[in-house]
Amino acid sequence: MAQVDGRNVDYPLHEISIMDEYSGKTGHVYISLPDRRRQMLSVPLDDETPETELRRFVVAVFNAAADEKAAQAERQALVPKAEAELRQTTADIADREQAEERLAVVKARQKSDTRIPRARRDLDAAFDRWEQLTGRRPR
Repeated sequence: MAQVDGRNVDYPLHEISIMDEYSGKTGHVYISLPDRRRQMLSVPLDDETPETELRRFVVAVFNAAADEKAAQAERQALVPKAEAELRQTTADIADREQAEERLAVVKARQKSDTRIPRARRDLDAAFDRWEQLTGRRPR
């Protein structure tokens, strides 16, 4: 977060750069923001905040920004593949939805078909006859 014109603004880490310089007992940290503005932070260097600690901080921020830039590029490279997978998944879902609709139609048609219960009764009667003749019921 940075202060710009008296307001707090969040900037993506991959869009900033950082630089430092030292003069006497003061360390200066410059942050370049995506809108080309710069922010400066001056830190007094003493026993509480030695120069090496400030330098480590600047290097850590620089490396984090570099890592984020690389991760951003990797994510961008994955976008076409993710979009293709989304299109395939959407097509698969559409196919499944069509199949479910066809299944619902068939089930409704079978439920209203009076021939099916009659056919089941006839089948059970045939099984009963077979069992009387052979002693075993067909499966």
